[in-house]
Amino acid sequence: SIDGLVAGQVEKLAEGRDLLRRALEADLNTIKGVVADQSQQLTDNRAEFARALEADLGSVNGLVNSHAEKLIQDRSILSKALEDDLAKLAESRSSIDGLVSGQVEKLAEGRDILRRALEADLNTIKGVVADQSQQLTDNRAEFARALEADLGSVNGLVNSHAEKLIQDRSVLSKALEDDLAKLAESRSSIDG
Repeated sequence: SIDGLVAGQVEKLAEGRDLLRRALEADLNTIKGVVADQSQQLTDNRAEFARALEADLGSVNGLVNSHAEKLIQDRSILSKALEDDLAKLAESRSSIDGLVSGQVEKLAEGRDILRRALEADLNTIKGVVADQSQQLTDNRAEFARALEADLGSVNGLVNSHAEKLIQDRSVLSKALEDDLAKLAESRSSIDG
């Protein structure tokens, strides 16, 4: 009976183990199927991702090429504008140089005209000074002659007055002597 129970338990264990093995095999097959599906899906996704990435790279390359072409065009436009500006600057500089040269020439002409005018004014002033100097010399000579004549007249008047004074003094002295003689005579008469 114990052997029978043990044999029954062994048989049940064998059946349980067989059921467990079949269940594990079924689970493994299910897992393998899921793994295979996931692997296929990953493969498909990877291929789709590669195609999408390739398309994105193509778009990026297109944008880069477009921007590169635009940059080349912009650089060409900028270079042309810079060349135009440099040409205008050179033209303006040439025009300015021409204006400066013209102004310098005009200044030189003006300076020459001013120099000639100053020389003419100086010559005129020299002539006026020479005339005034000559006139002063003539006036001085005339003044000297007039002064000499005036001095001669004054000397004549002084001599004339001196002679008149001498005559007047002689007359006065004679009158005084006469008065003294009369006085002496009168005194002698009074004393006698």
